[in-house]
Amino acid sequence: MKRIASIAIGVSASVLALGTMAAVAGPIMYGSAAASPAAVEPSVMPTVREVSPQVAFDDISELSGDWAIADGSEAGYTVDAVVNGSALTVTGTTDHVTGSATVDHSVLTSATIVVEVASITTDNAVRDAYFRGPALDADDFPTALFTLSSPITLSDDLIAGKPVVVAASGELNLHGVSRAVNVSLTASLENGRLSLAGSVPVSFDDYGIAPIDLGFARVDDKGSIDFILTVSPR
Repeated sequence: MKRIASIAIGVSASVLALGTMAAVAGPIMYGSAAASPAAVEPSVMPTVREVSPQVAFDDISELSGDWAIADGSEAGYTVDAVVNGSALTVTGTTDHVTGSATVDHSVLTSATIVVEVASITTDNAVRDAYFRGPALDADDFPTALFTLSSPITLSDDLIAGKPVVVAASGELNLHGVSRAVNVSLTASLENGRLSLAGSVPVSFDDYGIAPIDLGFARVDDKGSIDFILTVSPR
């Protein structure tokens, strides 16, 4: 269960992060011109914290039950841009991620993940303000929501402590637009907690977010959502 829940939650968070990527485009016009042209290595590094309970599982069926996203989870975006002829990579992250999942024996039957769009930040306050306003209209659409649409069967390898790659399908609601998405997640189980990591390619046009092109500043019309989540039993 735990594994499944983690996976589902990870998917949601990742999808939600997509909105952030779009927001980056606008802000770059205002504050990125002064940034270093060297590409910044994307990074979403959650804070490691103790999560209780620390449970050991002997059988995949023992994962059954309700799960929730725990502290230490983060979601973010990565998008490339060109400012004054120089290449620039922008990343944003947030730890304001919540969600829940249900596992029935070895099957993840349902999962939802919510990301607070306005809390996503980068290294540029002007860019972040644009993201919350013109780009994603955070006042009208404060959150991004991912809902699992198809059940996921968990592998016994999780119990054995081996990383497992799982394909998840769901619906992402961002900026008032809902679209079907597919995500490849890498899950692992340790000390009763499920860790999930992945990256999801995204097109801004799919969510009604127009790419920025002002001549001196141009943002790619595609980016990626990056996430690292921790899920624990309720």
